[in-house]
Amino acid sequence: AGLLYEAHLPDDLNALRLSMDARREFYLLFKEAVNNVVKHAHATRARLDVTLAHKRLRMELADNGIGFDPMAHTDRNGLHNMQARARHLHGQLVVHSAPGAGTRYVLDFPLTT
Repeated sequence: AGLLYEAHLPDDLNALRLSMDARREFYLLFKEAVNNVVKHAHATRARLDVTLAHKRLRMELADNGIGFDPMAHTDRNGLHNMQARARHLHGQLVVHSAPGAGTRYVLDFPLTT
């Protein structure tokens, strides 16, 4: 069956200008989130919402997968790296998840990086 996804992006997203450093951090964080959905979530649906408001970018990626405990210790560095990238963007990443309840990544950062 695969993964059914939908994306909601602002019309003015193409006008967004980020520094090369910020673009790289955002891209790598986004790529890790998508990788987690595809490789680990066993999701059938995912939704991406990007909004630009008040000189901030907010990205939310949610799935209906198996979820996990974000506080559980793991030897994998994915979430740790994602949090470090969010800090580098002077923003924050909040991961909402629980076993059996899907996962939602919410990144919010100022567009002055």
